[in-house]
Amino acid sequence: MISTDFKSKVATNTFSVTIITENTDCSIREKLAESNFKVQCMESIPQEISLWKESPNAILIDTSHRIKWELFLQSLKEIEEYKDVPVILLLSERISIKEAFTILDQGVFSYAYKDNYESIVKTLTTAIKYWFDLRDSLIKTNQLNRILSTNYLNIDSKNEYLEKVKKKIDSLTKLPGSEISKELNSLSNEISKQLKQGYHHDLFKAHFEEVHPLFYKKLLQNNKNLTSNDLKLASFIKMGFNNSEISFFLGISMAGVKKAIQRIKVRLSIAPKESLRQFVFNIDV
Repeated sequence: MISTDFKSKVATNTFSVTIITENTDCSIREKLAESNFKVQCMESIPQEISLWKESPNAILIDTSHRIKWELFLQSLKEIEEYKDVPVILLLSERISIKEAFTILDQGVFSYAYKDNYESIVKTLTTAIKYWFDLRDSLIKTNQLNRILSTNYLNIDSKNEYLEKVKKKIDSLTKLPGSEISKELNSLSNEISKQLKQGYHHDLFKAHFEEVHPLFYKKLLQNNKNLTSNDLKLASFIKMGFNNSEISFFLGISMAGVKKAIQRIKVRLSIAPKESLRQFVFNIDV
């Protein structure tokens, strides 16, 4: 699957490439510019981010001018923000398969020959796509970690509540019969309240926004005063649940679901005969 960010960059021709070279005229810069790459030439890899002229999507290292590319590669990997940026070696002479494997084993993404411009462009494009895919994968991992954290916090909260319930029950054994009945009723009401809130809406919201990241934002553009219950109802509709299923998840009657639908239709200025479901499905996310 091609990254949306990658496709956007392709459409606007905004790929940035840094060439590490001692060749002061940096002749390859003009050729790459003709293929709509934004190119900067540098003699070494800056150790501070602020010294980079522009953040690169890929780095070419010209090995034809006494450059110790291994040192540059090591230097790059020490910079957290750029350690995953693909590095491509520009070679002047042909190398053997064995030499190629040795190069790749040291963390270079690939290599290309300076006299084969078409190959350089193809290798750069492949490397940059790889970089965007890797970045998207890391973002996805961070999002999943956030969801797991939310899940943990919800479970932890429930465990704390259960601990309180246990202590309460233990204390009831020391009360007279009439007092026990009263306290049990109170405890039953507390548990019912917790169960009603037990759907973990925060966790649900995190999962939902993972799949439909702009849905709530676009819905609120129609009416910024929509309640959390309105958003929850719209979420279930967007996921394709019917009224019966929504009734189950929200813990309300079918009549309650229908009333909730009518309320949100009024808030979204949807005519009585028009479909809220169709309106929700038409929100492009």
